[in-house]
Amino acid sequence: CIVKDICSPQTDYEPGDIIRFRVRVQNIGSADISGASLQDVLHSNFTYVGNESYYVASTYSPPCSSGGSLPAGTSAWTGVVPSHSAPNLNWTLPDIASDCQLFYSSYCGTYGTYALPYYFIEFDVQVDSFAMPGVTPNEFEISGGNLSSSLTSNTVNALIVASFGQEVEKQVSTDGGSTFSSSGTVS
Repeated sequence: CIVKDICSPQTDYEPGDIIRFRVRVQNIGSADISGASLQDVLHSNFTYVGNESYYVASTYSPPCSSGGSLPAGTSAWTGVVPSHSAPNLNWTLPDIASDCQLFYSSYCGTYGTYALPYYFIEFDVQVDSFAMPGVTPNEFEISGGNLSSSLTSNTVNALIVASFGQEVEKQVSTDGGSTFSSSGTVS
């Protein structure tokens, strides 16, 4: 199971705003995941900032981290190796054990049953100063290693708003063009 979301989502974002993305992975299969990596290609409206956190939780949606500390009730996920070349983000993952050996259990761990571990990566992006307004999509992919094919997460959308336009100021001269001001008296 792979899911992407936005921590503390807002209705919309303006250039300069920071967005904290969170990706979630859970192995509900019958085999360990080994040698896999996550890839996230950021939209041109976003600039990678960093401030990454890696943690494991036994709940579907723990509070987001602040980037400096892990959320309450979680533990550090060690062995994640980032390798980024903006806008291409890549994380090599440590092995993720199979925690769902009960094939006859429907939705084994999918919705938080059996307290199976969820693995999280969080990071910050900034809305670029020249971001075009509109809906900006983002998703990630997990691939490689012993996975038989790559999997793509859900798409999260961030609504970017921006003010465009020009400001015009008209000035007048009452002395034939030597000086100018925003108002004047003519006799």
